Amino acid sequence: MMSRILLVVLVALLEATVGSAGPRRPETVSPGSNRTVLEIAERCPTFSWGVIEGAIDFDLVVYEIQTGDDPGAAEPKAVLRQSVPGNVHSWTPSLQESLARGKHYAWYIRATDEWEPGEWSEARFFRVEAVPSVEEVVTALDILTRFLESRGESQPLEQLEKLVDPTRIREPMGERSEPPSGPTDPHQPAPAFASGASAIHAELPDTEGVTYGLVGVSHSASGAGLAGENTAGGPDLVLGGATTSLRMTESGIDVPSAAGHTFNLQNSGAGAMTLQVDGNTAYHTGNDGPGSGLDADLLDGSDSSAFALASHNHSGTYAPASHSHSGADITSGTVGQSFVDGAIARDNEILPTVLANDGAGSTLDADLLDGVHASSFASANHSHSGPLTQVRRFQGWVGPQIPISEIAYSFRGPTVDVTVATGQQIIGAAVAPLATTSGGVASGRAGLCYQLGSGEILNFVGFDATVVEVGTIRAPIAVSSGTPTDLVSGSYKVGFCFKNESTVVINRNDWVNGWVAVVNP
Repeated sequence: MMSRILLVVLVALLEATVGSAGPRRPETVSPGSNRTVLEIAERCPTFSWGVIEGAIDFDLVVYEIQTGDDPGAAEPKAVLRQSVPGNVHSWTPSLQESLARGKHYAWYIRATDEWEPGEWSEARFFRVEAVPSVEEVVTALDILTRFLESRGESQPLEQLEKLVDPTRIREPMGERSEPPSGPTDPHQPAPAFASGASAIHAELPDTEGVTYGLVGVSHSASGAGLAGENTAGGPDLVLGGATTSLRMTESGIDVPSAAGHTFNLQNSGAGAMTLQVDGNTAYHTGNDGPGSGLDADLLDGSDSSAFALASHNHSGTYAPASHSHSGADITSGTVGQSFVDGAIARDNEILPTVLANDGAGSTLDADLLDGVHASSFASANHSHSGPLTQVRRFQGWVGPQIPISEIAYSFRGPTVDVTVATGQQIIGAAVAPLATTSGGVASGRAGLCYQLGSGEILNFVGFDATVVEVGTIRAPIAVSSGTPTDLVSGSYKVGFCFKNESTVVINRNDWVNGWVAVVNP
């Protein structure tokens, strides 16, 4: 109410100079609307108006107006003033004069002839949308791409390109909103708008306020956990997981975890991969063995001096190959299988001897290990995929209306299906513009939800979901999974959800855009 009173006072002050003489009142064209708040994308919009005969110049003024009922924050503030020649009927502010995102503005213009100024025009109201435009997103992605390529970092870049596809970013509709409920006075204060959150956090070394420089991809939609990495000697690239981050620095790769961790380098194509350190081949279980060229210092813990060469010989007299012994003659040593009678080999004295000499290095080839066949174990050179799998996008209409007095969440718009194995988690985010035509304000809880099979639809953030209000002006509502939740293995549906807890129907809905991914442990 206080904002509206101050706007009326502002209009009265601007119109106090009205008289019978002077040029007529100009008709404004764009941006904005005389009867409602029109959302625009440009921060430097072109202001245009009609022709006034005899005008020598025009005076243009743009006010930033506050929303809400806070008396201390409701005073309108002139942010742009410009004098324009009388034969010019449009003006565009410079980049240095650009307007702030998410702010509400009202602008007026009047003409002056050779005698005196005329009446001020009607106010036109507009708001600069809070979310970045497609061009700004593409520019930011291009900067991050060139930075990563300059450092030879390709895997994080591939993950970003999967999540951010500029050709599929949908611009806000930019259409006129329905007039708010109550008086139809065009000078009433603009209604409040919701704002979203950023899913990717990136800071470049030459950015003002960043001391050391950091590029990071966070598991959280807010970029949580990345700011603390910006320290002296800190990492250049951070891939933030739910509990452990991967850091790349000039000295190498670090995974700061108290638990064991596997970091895999692989060639997903048909070609081989050779890992070298200062031009020397690094050996592992996948490339050692016969013909590898590996020159070891020890063999099964013994130096080469403990072994006889293949060319060695023995002196003395040997028994012919056809000779044999009775069981009583065999007291120690090793005897070839062909020389041992079958009855002796099955004697119960043989098994204790074998068991006493098994274990590591014995070359004993068993059929089972702890009762389990070898096919149940992974090979030593097996590999894992990257940190993100099953990256899915979803986009579609939220639906004609969200009914009143709901007690449970329902999916609004399309969903995606993902499969979660033991230890894996789900992350994601979405944004959907909602509004109502009833003249009232609806309230409810929005979120990113999941459903296991045909079970209950649950919000990733649980009972802590924030209550949002939906008015007659269509505004984007952004949601995310927050900190990934430990889930049981199975197939899940994931999508944007809303629970309307009010008695006002939400029925001016737009499209929902979002993504979901499964995170490996």
